[in-house]
Amino acid sequence: MVNKEMLYEDEHRSVRAAEDASQCIITCKDDTAAVYDRISNYLKDRLSNEAGVPADFIKTLSEGEYVRKTAGTPEEVCLRAGADGLEPTDKNVPEALADLAVQAGTWLKKFFLGIGLELTEVRLTFGKDADGVMVLTGAISPETCLFRDATTKDEPDPDTFRREVGSLADAYREMLSRVSGTQEA
Repeated sequence: MVNKEMLYEDEHRSVRAAEDASQCIITCKDDTAAVYDRISNYLKDRLSNEAGVPADFIKTLSEGEYVRKTAGTPEEVCLRAGADGLEPTDKNVPEALADLAVQAGTWLKKFFLGIGLELTEVRLTFGKDADGVMVLTGAISPETCLFRDATTKDEPDPDTFRREVGSLADAYREMLSRVSGTQEA
């Protein structure tokens, strides 16, 4: 894969065009961004393979560098736990998008319950790829999900992730360890 022009850059990541115009290469600039993206890419890969939810993640190139599909205008769906499972908070979301979001959310809820976390809310972002297929494009991370411990019902401090209070890198490593079942250094 030949690297091309820089498309976007911020303090945590750079995005370059790939040889295939429908893809881009993401390079993480720091350990926190790399662990954050590993959590999201791991979950997107599992969602694609196990739940049939198309996602933008394609493959890992090296530690902190991966390839994803490019996608058009993002559409966000927030799901909240209700009596009938996870339901969109906005009832005006197009049905096909809501169905895809619920499919993803249902799989995520079951997955997180398997590692001792109850998913109470998740924010998912979708966009159409070059072929017009709706794919999951946004991150799946502690910043886009609300959890509570399935046994104690204690809720992790959301400020750790959303406002970077405390050791963000350590919190991400702990979540990656729980999600992937591996110990992270």
